[in-house]
Amino acid sequence: MSSRPTRAIPVRDLEESVRFYTERLGFRLVARHPDAAHLETPSGHVLLAGPAVDPAPYLAPPGTRARPGAVLYFFTPDIEATARRLPEAVLVRTDWGERKLELPDPNGYTVSFWTENDLTPEEALALFRSAPDRLEAALAGLTEAQLDLARAPGKWSIRQIVHHMTDSAVGAIAGLRYAIAEPGRLYRPNPYSPDTWDEGLHSHRRPVGPSVALFRAVHEHLVQLIEYVPGALQRYTVNEAGARMPVGRMVGMLACHAAGHVEQIRETRRVHGI
Repeated sequence: MSSRPTRAIPVRDLEESVRFYTERLGFRLVARHPDAAHLETPSGHVLLAGPAVDPAPYLAPPGTRARPGAVLYFFTPDIEATARRLPEAVLVRTDWGERKLELPDPNGYTVSFWTENDLTPEEALALFRSAPDRLEAALAGLTEAQLDLARAPGKWSIRQIVHHMTDSAVGAIAGLRYAIAEPGRLYRPNPYSPDTWDEGLHSHRRPVGPSVALFRAVHEHLVQLIEYVPGALQRYTVNEAGARMPVGRMVGMLACHAAGHVEQIRETRRVHGI
């Protein structure tokens, strides 16, 4: 992982934000600049960018920038310990096994600490298998105009959520196939910025039909591989540090990711009464 920041978080008051992220959240201050601060977090390196600063010179390319009001996700290996340290945070448990700890930051963002889901590999596979049906059920009966509704100002529309779900599924398929076909091999994932892809792929205006079909095809293909290859859920790739990424864990993460976005679509429908 790069030691340079990969994401910029624009802030209104740099001093206040540095105190919050270091003293309150426990992130490490790596470097202080006149108009920005480089922090190390459990999920990598970020840059707190003061008002009107161009963060690009500080970032490892391609670099991303948090949008106003965004949810900032950080991994924690022990969510209970993090909850004890942050008693004002809200612990969220979803019906599909996710555990998140959320609290506001001083700039209007939501800080969300996440940890591994508590699904068994078999439960994760069942949730993964059901994702295409869940998505299609959540979209049933919507008109083209209704696909452009969002659950709140600044949030993605239903249309954008659908395209993002497919982007994530397609982006993950290579790592899963490498793990199943060549267990134990080195794999270097190539992360993407959802906001950059949303804009670059014109997700705000494309019809969703092809993305829904591709989402189903990816899921059905992977389920078939897992069912036909003995011990597939236990197979894994390794990263450059030697850490293992098992298929069961990847499937669980993708299953929970999809379930969360399906719930956002349903929430949008509830907000608009459709």
